[in-house]
Amino acid sequence: MVDISNRTLALLLVTAIVVSLGFTMFSLNKIDQASITGRALTQPGNVTLNIQDATSIYLYKSLVDFGAGYVNTTKATCATNATLNASYRYIDSNDNDCWVGTTEPPRPTGLALENDGNRNVTITIKGPTPAGFFQGQGAPIANISWKSRNNETGSCVSGLQATFISFDSTAQSACGRLLFTPSISDDLAIDIQVIIPAGLPVGGYSNSTIELTAAAVG
Repeated sequence: MVDISNRTLALLLVTAIVVSLGFTMFSLNKIDQASITGRALTQPGNVTLNIQDATSIYLYKSLVDFGAGYVNTTKATCATNATLNASYRYIDSNDNDCWVGTTEPPRPTGLALENDGNRNVTITIKGPTPAGFFQGQGAPIANISWKSRNNETGSCVSGLQATFISFDSTAQSACGRLLFTPSISDDLAIDIQVIIPAGLPVGGYSNSTIELTAAAVG
């Protein structure tokens, strides 16, 4: 039997260690490349929402009907005309009974609109000239005019037309900035005033339309 020297044994031991390390590294590399059953997979998700501009107004009081009647010229203060106002309440020449109504429609109040969009808006109004409304009769006293007011506190924050001005058949500014929010502050009223001369011929007087237009503003 051939004796193995210590030197030979040491060489064999080193060789065995090197082979063992190499096999271990090879095995680990294969495990990393393999698909591991049961591993949790994650994928990204997202939620999107796009709010579009909506410029919109809703005219929820669209009729002013003063009914039929005549000027009460038997009163000295009403000798020449009667003034009727449709605003937050109906006013007959400051309650002087200058207008004698022969029909009794519901006492008219002003026009009223709501900003029901999602943008602040400007409001313009276009209506008939006094001559057009009264068909050329009753000049120069006959008149139809308008003004604007907040129907809810703080609705129109700029450009409110607070005194009566005559319609002139062009677009006139009623509010420079009508808010859309909060919902308790988005209403605007348009008051209407007519001055009826005592000598106005018998007949019906009305406008074909009053146009209210909204345009978005910051």
